[in-house]
Amino acid sequence: MSLTSDSELRLSKLLAYLLRHRPDSVGLSLDPHGWVEIDPLIAAINEHERVPFTLVRADLVALVQGSSAELFELGQGKIRARSGHSLEVAIEGSDVPEYLFLSLEPDAFEVCQGAQSLCPPDGRPFLLDDDEEQVGEKHLVVVEAARAARAGTVFEPLEEPGRYRCERIPLRYVFSHRAGYKRQVSAGGVLVRRRGEEVEFALIRTLPRDQTQPEDAEPKPEEPAPKPEPEPEQPEAGDVADPRERRDRREGSDRRRSDQGAPDGRERRRGRSRRLRRRRRSGRWSAEGRLELPKGKLENGESAAQAAVREAREEMGIKHEVEVRGVLSKNHYTFRTPDGSCVFKTVYYFLLHCAEDEIDFEPRREEGIVSVEWWAGQRAIAQVAFPNLKPVLERAWEITLAS
Repeated sequence: MSLTSDSELRLSKLLAYLLRHRPDSVGLSLDPHGWVEIDPLIAAINEHERVPFTLVRADLVALVQGSSAELFELGQGKIRARSGHSLEVAIEGSDVPEYLFLSLEPDAFEVCQGAQSLCPPDGRPFLLDDDEEQVGEKHLVVVEAARAARAGTVFEPLEEPGRYRCERIPLRYVFSHRAGYKRQVSAGGVLVRRRGEEVEFALIRTLPRDQTQPEDAEPKPEEPAPKPEPEPEQPEAGDVADPRERRDRREGSDRRRSDQGAPDGRERRRGRSRRLRRRRRSGRWSAEGRLELPKGKLENGESAAQAAVREAREEMGIKHEVEVRGVLSKNHYTFRTPDGSCVFKTVYYFLLHCAEDEIDFEPRREEGIVSVEWWAGQRAIAQVAFPNLKPVLERAWEITLAS
């Protein structure tokens, strides 16, 4: 039999629950990559009467190949959810980068924006690049390509490295199409020195601004110590901006309204997932602060390398000359600011060197930086606050050891 729209919706929700979160509720388990055999899944659903009809293979396949194609995928007699797992599964990554870019004139964009997908107005496929500098800043369109690929959008790699062809792009994955979209470019640096066979990195330790005070300030015992305010240096979508790059912090009654709870009175964000979310957004802030790399926005007419040197000298308080020894990486990430802006940010990281091994650092305390500390290579990589800074330090370590 063919399913009604209500039955399809009910089955789709059940599959999402079983394949993302609780396959054990029907006596099944996922393999390490999230797959489960179709026939045992259908038998388990029918045995536990999880839908008010007898599920047959043809109906499940039709659902996955039709209205739920972006949620699930089939392969060799198996099925899995494309994303959204709370279980530990390893979805095989494609070669599609996290972000792809293309240049699209405003008129061409308007032709497509009435549809649910971004479709080329001339009928030819989109040509995208993994490097926004190859595309240019003018009319830059930012596509969350990896997310789109996991949901079923096909990005066909071309012979030219870093280039892809795509017939259509769902608008939900066109980040630059979102209301309040902004573009930011920053640069940072990894200051290194050698100690025999050991490589050491200079990391800055930061505290929330509200928690910092002048060194000679008298404590106020009658006032409780302010709690750290989690503002990650490397935010994910939904997080706030870098505190060292915000000059318009909102305070008091102007801050976001306090949570009044869910309309039905049921709190759904409980337990481990809520704790993990809080810990992830805190950027590993502890009572001593968190370890980061100096970085900041480019000023007018300034190159990324020049900005990296300037920011390192300013934030660490270095009076000696600092030079660039190499390019480390270019990090992309997105986040949302308190005023609702959707920001796509690019941070260039450079390997820095100072001729003076013994540097009298004077950290910029008004920026929330309380100290600058030398950390040995592997310990620095393990202790730096944000996961996407670890590859930056690993690259700096490899280059320095090889030199």
